[in-house]
Amino acid sequence: MTRTYPINNNNNNIIAKSIKETANKTNNVLNDTNNSSIVAKNIYEAVNGIGTNEKQLSNAVNQINQVNVTSIFDAWNSAGYNKAFGNDLIGAIQEDTSGSYQKSIETKIASALYERAQKFGMKEEATALKAIIEGEHKKLGFSSEEKIRNAINDIQKKISEVETRFELKGKTVPTLIEGNESIFSK
Repeated sequence: MTRTYPINNNNNNIIAKSIKETANKTNNVLNDTNNSSIVAKNIYEAVNGIGTNEKQLSNAVNQINQVNVTSIFDAWNSAGYNKAFGNDLIGAIQEDTSGSYQKSIETKIASALYERAQKFGMKEEATALKAIIEGEHKKLGFSSEEKIRNAINDIQKKISEVETRFELKGKTVPTLIEGNESIFSK
């Protein structure tokens, strides 16, 4: 004997919507990881060799945001660009750029790190980074590239450490970044 169950279209629609949202979030996470590798590659190609492909570099940097910024640093290192270029991501950009163009790129990357650090409750570190970048950029003449590079690399490493601890709790970092949730809420 076959049983039949009444179909509740409203529940089916809710379930289908939930499945679709979950699939979209999963695809976004995978795309962010893939995009991070592409962004790192595009930055490398833009600064490698004689001269700088400013259009390619600008396009790549414009894709950096609080969700993918640390994975771009990771992609740069895991692809071996740090060894091939002989410099970390920020150092490579600084080596191939100057003036207001360099400052705008440093600011874009620092802003993404600042926002990500804020999401993790790292307010003091985020504020310190912002103060260093703004202070160095306000100086007449040349700012201290090394001080800026160290500040950006230091906070990126601290954020990565927090991300690692957070992921060990059974949650994924994109869940935190996309939502209003804090790692300290549970």
